[in-house]
Amino acid sequence: MSFTQLRRLDLGRAFNPAPRLHELHTVFVPFDSLTGERTVEHAARVALTHHRRVALMGATGSGKSSVIGHVLAEAGEEILGLRVPVSLEEPEVAVEPEAFLAHLLRHVREEVLDARPDSRPVVDKALPSPGRETTRTYSAEAGFAGLKGGLSYAVKQALEEQVATQTRAVEAVGELLAIIEDHGVVPVIVLDDTDKWVPTPLAPQNAQLRGQFFTRILRLLAEQIDATILLAVHPSYVDDEAFQSARGFLERVIELPTLPDVDAARRLVTRRVAMGLEVAEEGLDLRQVLTDEALDLLFEYYAPSTNIRQGLLTPLNGALIQALDADAEVIDAVHIRAELADLDGAAWPR
Repeated sequence: MSFTQLRRLDLGRAFNPAPRLHELHTVFVPFDSLTGERTVEHAARVALTHHRRVALMGATGSGKSSVIGHVLAEAGEEILGLRVPVSLEEPEVAVEPEAFLAHLLRHVREEVLDARPDSRPVVDKALPSPGRETTRTYSAEAGFAGLKGGLSYAVKQALEEQVATQTRAVEAVGELLAIIEDHGVVPVIVLDDTDKWVPTPLAPQNAQLRGQFFTRILRLLAEQIDATILLAVHPSYVDDEAFQSARGFLERVIELPTLPDVDAARRLVTRRVAMGLEVAEEGLDLRQVLTDEALDLLFEYYAPSTNIRQGLLTPLNGALIQALDADAEVIDAVHIRAELADLDGAAWPR
């Protein structure tokens, strides 16, 4: 490796700990591939295609959003992921059924019709001719590719009317999901930020928000709408009475594993390097970018935390900068130790 190539990795943000949501699946190495088992991505996809309500459980930075992005992207036309953010909205959205339903309807419309800036004109032209069904399609980002024009138009029509009551809102959501399913697509309500309600000194209300979401909103989605759901949960929720009472509404809880060994970390980093340099993973010798000693040290730091973002990618990204500052041609253990000292304020390993 050369300094120029390291600089290219830096400029391309190859080790970016928090890539944009739509980029996650492109740099992600599935846990099923890393562990040799089919307990995460495969299990989630099968459960969703069978209309199950699925929770992904994992610590912050463990890869839940990446798994969700991967599952939706790989499912193609089988699944339509309807992302509905809740934790960053007004608190009422997470705890009041009326507010949540209005938010859900509004967001589904935006997701389907505005997945791409140029989608609306195509949707508007997608009305089937009398007496026949349309075969028109339009392409969009992961999760929307190949949606049939008839489906798009039907979704638009279903959302035109004003929803005045909670009962009518429930009916409207049910009709909307049924329209999507009638077109051979499983609609999945994706709640990928529901793992953010971990109480902190600055946000002690998180426990209350979390409790009301699981006892009121999740119950609404399960009992009154019978929706297929994919949501994220934090391991600390397990001891909550509210979450325990809601377990009956979750038909599958999938716990994310940790990276099993340093070879798994190597594969993850190799994917990032290959993407950054625009080369094939096959035949790429990671030791030309990151020495074995450096990778071992990095994995030793990651192992206790299970946090891929903070325990692996953040120090690796910092070590890349350390190497560039030193005009180095490879990231070695010296750069990893220097970055870990900066992060922890102490030499590593302790």
